[in-house]
Amino acid sequence: MPLHRLKGGQPGQRPSSQRLEQEQLVARLEQALQESRSEARTIYALLRLELDGITRVQASFGAVAASRLVRTAGQRVRECLGPNDSMARFGVEEFHVLIACDGDGGSAWRVAELIHHLVTAPYTLPDRHITLTASIGVALVRPHHTLADDVIREAMADARRARDAGAARWARFDAETREATIEQLRVDAELRNAIDRGELRMHYQPILRCATGELSSLEALIRWEHPERGCLPPSAFLGELDRAGMLDEVGRWSVREVARQAVEWHTELGVGTSITVNVSPHQLADPNFLPHALSALASVGASPRSVVFEMTEELELGRGDAPLRALRELRDAGFRVWIDDFGTGYSSLGYLQDLPVDGLKIDRALIRRIDCNARQRTIVSAIIRLAHELALDVTAEGVERHEQLETLRTLGCDFAQGHYLSAPLSGSQMRAWLRQ
Repeated sequence: MPLHRLKGGQPGQRPSSQRLEQEQLVARLEQALQESRSEARTIYALLRLELDGITRVQASFGAVAASRLVRTAGQRVRECLGPNDSMARFGVEEFHVLIACDGDGGSAWRVAELIHHLVTAPYTLPDRHITLTASIGVALVRPHHTLADDVIREAMADARRARDAGAARWARFDAETREATIEQLRVDAELRNAIDRGELRMHYQPILRCATGELSSLEALIRWEHPERGCLPPSAFLGELDRAGMLDEVGRWSVREVARQAVEWHTELGVGTSITVNVSPHQLADPNFLPHALSALASVGASPRSVVFEMTEELELGRGDAPLRALRELRDAGFRVWIDDFGTGYSSLGYLQDLPVDGLKIDRALIRRIDCNARQRTIVSAIIRLAHELALDVTAEGVERHEQLETLRTLGCDFAQGHYLSAPLSGSQMRAWLRQ
């Protein structure tokens, strides 16, 4: 769908009026493209203004106040425009402005600075003053552009770059930005192909009982079998998946793949072990996550007890009851949930008593010197004792030496995981390991 077709209604402006304004700007932009090609130079620029903080204003002072602020901001933008310039509002808090400029774009930067100065000046509500920040992207309409969407996309990319740099600023689309955007689009296409071609794979790392050395479960670790760059770890592509909006899709695939593999190994080898899979609190809080997970398991005949979810990021417990409710629903459905990377950045020990989880994994940073550092050993011992008091199981990650494992046994740790016990293995390698 063309970018300029993505319209949304806004308070204080009739949808028909808004659509007409957008269509007029896009038509003017297409005419500007033709003029730039015929003149073989840059004579127009598209500015994208994104107001920062309107959502907070609406939450604090109501929709009427937020709508009034946006309308006032739009009026301030119009004060900066000449008689041949065009402006349209897109979305709730975005404006596109098409202006005539000189060949090198210098006038466009000056207009962007003026707009930014006016839009970020204080606004007056009946009982208070409010200041907004804004991010502005500037894309020059160049002869090589073929579609209006090309210019709109560049302006959006720069507005995003300005916002990522800390908002309250503007950025222009230059050659470096263009190359970065092209690279992002290339990576996005590669990731989409990776999903469609089945290049994503799961590797598995055993989790053993400290006391006996018996297999307890497996952790599924995603890998990308890139046709040119080889086997890539998640750190090389998960961030790009998230930015491209494909993380939820891959998360659903992960649950389905883990369930399928658990059933296959149980049928083929008689191994009934569970498999843990990493998910973010954002995925767990998605109301569609649980139905998708149950559907994936049903499609392969797997039980919820065969899958364990590990939270890989800090759970936002300060955002009401939704995260806790999501965890309770998962456990009521038969799934188990563990806290991953515990001890190095999790919100608070005080929250531990309220979390409906089954266990925690001590981060490898706390295990690294456990056999030779008394302070580190004391911390790990305290975590294990606290977890057991709360009826939680404990797994130690990053076990690399025999001495670490022996210390964990002495401290009463339930499970251990790390290269000393086994490196992550591909599906076929894991099958051979299980046969032993």
